[in-house]
Amino acid sequence: MTLRVLVDIGHPAHVHVLKHVIWRIEESGGKVCITTRQKDVATDLLDAYGFEYRIVGQYSNLTDRAMSLVKTTHKLLKIAQEFNPHAFLSCGSVHAAPVARILNRVCMTFVDTEGSIIQGSVIRFFSSMIYTPEVFQRNLGKKHIRYNGSQKMAYLLPKYFKPDVQVLSKYGLTEEDTFFVVRVVSWKATHDWGQRGIADLPGLVQHLQKYGKVVLSMESGVSSDLKNHTLTIAPEDMHSMLAYARAYVGEGATMASECACLGTPSIYLNTQVAGTIDAEEAAGLLYHIIPSENMENQIRTAIDEVMAIPPEQFRERSRDFLSGKIDVVEFIFRELLDLVKRKYR
Repeated sequence: MTLRVLVDIGHPAHVHVLKHVIWRIEESGGKVCITTRQKDVATDLLDAYGFEYRIVGQYSNLTDRAMSLVKTTHKLLKIAQEFNPHAFLSCGSVHAAPVARILNRVCMTFVDTEGSIIQGSVIRFFSSMIYTPEVFQRNLGKKHIRYNGSQKMAYLLPKYFKPDVQVLSKYGLTEEDTFFVVRVVSWKATHDWGQRGIADLPGLVQHLQKYGKVVLSMESGVSSDLKNHTLTIAPEDMHSMLAYARAYVGEGATMASECACLGTPSIYLNTQVAGTIDAEEAAGLLYHIIPSENMENQIRTAIDEVMAIPPEQFRERSRDFLSGKIDVVEFIFRELLDLVKRKYR
């Protein structure tokens, strides 16, 4: 039997999480059909890695989301009927799970965000199995399997990633530069509803400039006084940028957790909590500051503390943190083979 897997990409980060799994399936002789939404970062990443894919929808605003859900799921169903997969694989796709149930196929869902209640209800009902890090803070029922690792480890363990110093020159930087990556999100994702982040971006940039250069990565517009700090970083270059940064400061939880794997300290500014964030903070790799009236003082204190600690100490903490964790790529691949074998034996 030639293994056939439909991989649904719902977010740019999912390209990274699943790319090595896709290559692993193909190396074993299997076939993969990739579907995604029309979004520049996701499709840019897929293009950068040479993946063929099919567009099943686009990222919509909140008022159009219900209709988009129906249209995207219907289009995915048609593609799946053509491809005839043995299994569906995704990182929390609310489209793949119902289609897999309709076609009576295996559906593996990987999740690491606790906050999305609606998404969680859909995948709990339709998925064959749901996989989360051990530190995930919710119980998703009898289908729930925890593993000793995280989604970021599927692409940032030393086995899978080595930072490229040549990337820095593309953005006017060198390895000797002290620079900070600051990330501001658009707050359009479902898990961002009701959340808050940075209140005083100019003040944050001004304090960081005492120590080095500031690289702003924005999902939305920026005021004219900050435009000279803004860089459009190719998505395939971002992990090398984070690896060489003195620190990451931002609202994005994904990048904060990526830095934990890379040995770069991060200051995460968001009301949203997660088990992975708590574990990384406990390991001394991350400062989680929840927006409050005293937020600006806390940010300045955290930045000053990070700068007082030698960078190698954070890299040592990262090595300790990753020690003993599983190879997440091989785990996903073995689980996939096992589920398919049990389904079609």
